Amino acid sequence: MSESELHTARPEDAGVGSAEARSAEARRAEAGVADPAGAGSAGAGALDARLARAREGLDRLSPQRLHELLGGGRGGEPGDGPGGTPDDVSGDAPDGGPGRAADVLVVDIRPEHNRAAEGEIPGSVPVERIVLEWRLDPFGGFRLPGFTAATRVVVVCNEGYASSLAARDLRELGLPLATDLAGGFRGYAAAGLPVRPGPTDAVR
Repeated sequence: MSESELHTARPEDAGVGSAEARSAEARRAEAGVADPAGAGSAGAGALDARLARAREGLDRLSPQRLHELLGGGRGGEPGDGPGGTPDDVSGDAPDGGPGRAADVLVVDIRPEHNRAAEGEIPGSVPVERIVLEWRLDPFGGFRLPGFTAATRVVVVCNEGYASSLAARDLRELGLPLATDLAGGFRGYAAAGLPVRPGPTDAVR
């Protein structure tokens, strides 16, 4: 099942009837957990509501817009310059280095097996999701070099769901321009935009 299918699946899709859905609501109430935005069989699920809240205020980028921000609309390929590996984040390439055109840092949080099978956006920096907040805290001691709170960090996942939640977390850390790629890597690749072979070693 794809990420989008997982996201849109409903209890009834798995043969779970209204009684089971009501039971889940009862367990949620007993645990003192609110049912946001009318979650349940008749409304958006709790995850849908959480995702909608995460996207409030996010200036999500289309694949073409990201391509242009990375230099693809200026006679070059995205990420032109040395490397695109984690050690190159603060490189000396024009416009700030790989993945840094116009002070944009593209962070790929997809698992290594996806990056190996499908490729990567040129200039992106793979960062394991488990360390994302530590590596992207602009005021932390374990942050990646060469970016600031004013950097526009663009998070990329497979299809643009997990990346929205991650971008929300980065905004709360002090990156007010953090956002994500609508449609994820697969939307980018489907648009026919340049892809490099993967996997690049991820920041851990």
